[in-house]
Amino acid sequence: DFDEQINNDDLEAVAIVTAEPFHHDPMVAAAKAKKHIIIEKPIAPTLKEADSMIKAAKDNGVIFAVAHILPFHTHYAMAKAEIDKGSIGNIVSMYARRNAASFWGLKLQEHSSAIYDEMIHDMECMLWYTGWKVKRVYAQTKNVRGMKKPDLCWATFTFENGAVAVLEANWFLPANTPYL
Repeated sequence: DFDEQINNDDLEAVAIVTAEPFHHDPMVAAAKAKKHIIIEKPIAPTLKEADSMIKAAKDNGVIFAVAHILPFHTHYAMAKAEIDKGSIGNIVSMYARRNAASFWGLKLQEHSSAIYDEMIHDMECMLWYTGWKVKRVYAQTKNVRGMKKPDLCWATFTFENGAVAVLEANWFLPANTPYL
């Protein structure tokens, strides 16, 4: 029982593992119960909910962490270790793409976008790998099919050290593209 668990004095932290449209209420309840919270990205489907969740954590003095899954995958962690050792030299630019079948976008249109669901992973990795601070972002989206959210996005990041990254994400590949 959720209410029983968050009111258990022996419990110090909780992981909110609901789908993102249902993150808000259990997170706020856990914060009010003075439990530290980890939640998988994205934080919430709206900025209003995200702001409310951040405020609940601050008001209750609890740690609120948004977790990304890729640092927990072995091959991403191994890449990070090699970068940290200097095995690949100085990084001066990065490129990543996540392109999915068109049905994926149809399925997630109501609560997500290619940026929000796909590109965010690569944004998180480039920041984790480098520790760089973003100076400027230029992004372009295109809504080809007239749906609620754009079908594709390209974004260019410029970092404080002058390095650049280009990220691509779309939900516009043919429907029979093998992607699950």
